[in-house]
Amino acid sequence: MKLSICLITMNRADQLIRALESCTDCNLPNGTEFVILDNASTDKNAKKVEAFIAKHPKVTVNYKYSPNNLGVGGGRAKAFELATGDVTYFLDDDAVIADGSKEQFFTKSLTIFENNPEVASLTTNIYDEALKCDRDIYKTGIKVAGLPITFSYLGGSHFLRKEYFDLPLYLNIKYGNEEDYPAIVAQDKGYFNVFDKDLCVIHKPKVNKWVDGTENMKNVLINITANVYATKRILYPLVVRP
Repeated sequence: MKLSICLITMNRADQLIRALESCTDCNLPNGTEFVILDNASTDKNAKKVEAFIAKHPKVTVNYKYSPNNLGVGGGRAKAFELATGDVTYFLDDDAVIADGSKEQFFTKSLTIFENNPEVASLTTNIYDEALKCDRDIYKTGIKVAGLPITFSYLGGSHFLRKEYFDLPLYLNIKYGNEEDYPAIVAQDKGYFNVFDKDLCVIHKPKVNKWVDGTENMKNVLINITANVYATKRILYPLVVRP
């Protein structure tokens, strides 16, 4: 397999299929597989995936049901472990590849990896319908392969060169900046995370979790802070640990 398209899902059957269909509408390279990690769904996810497979008999699909909710980090780590492609692509199950990007989305991304062995990860642009804007990502003024270097990558839509990352991919934290740890590890090995604004996905959440003052937002901020702290504790030299 050359490319593994990975989706983590939980009780979003209709949105999952919409995300999968947005990928099959693209120019997919030969040797593409789909890896679907189901985080203990109680809806009709499995049946919907069966129908998707029947509709696309030439598409390779590895559907894995987890009886326990592994969370975002745990689910992605498991999907990454199951993926057999040289490059893995993660797409949120409530997002779709933008129509204007479908022609080149996967072909351009793989070309970037093939021609630039120093690139470890590639983040695409993410337009968030709840926030009504593009997701923010920290970019430097330095470029690799004509693309700006980033500190980390965005979880909602990113490509990883599998051999440059360790197993397990993420710390055992369910949600919150879980991408920082593997991104830093890759940089420590001398590789780069880059961003391509011309490749775009659209995030279509049913519920906006980024609402200030809500209990959910409070939990999100707590998890983000905990993950950043845990990452520093593990990776920083003892003399500069927080």
